[in-house]
Amino acid sequence: MSSKIEAMEKECLVVIEKAFQLAPPELQSLKKQSIANTYQYLASLCLARVTNAEDIKQAGQKLQVAIGFYPQILLNSITRRYVFKWLLMRLLSPKIAKYFTRPVSRARDIGDPRLQ
Repeated sequence: MSSKIEAMEKECLVVIEKAFQLAPPELQSLKKQSIANTYQYLASLCLARVTNAEDIKQAGQKLQVAIGFYPQILLNSITRRYVFKWLLMRLLSPKIAKYFTRPVSRARDIGDPRLQ
């Protein structure tokens, strides 16, 4: 899995670099934000497919790079959720952390027994 994410990382960075070579000067300031968003996405892929401690480490590294490129990304609720999930996975097992951080929509799928 990590090799696929590493390949995706390289290709995404190539695309961003090419896009910003052609972009006008007034858009150049968005390059770091674009790179940060890419690393946030890569971290989400790592977190969704965690199977061992190395995957957790890789997700943390991707989050760290995203925050390094664009610190304001921490103001994004999704980024904060990924950081929280990563911390839980570091402290607990990935399986337990996934249980606590599963989407709310799954809880809604259970339904209210009074409505059945």
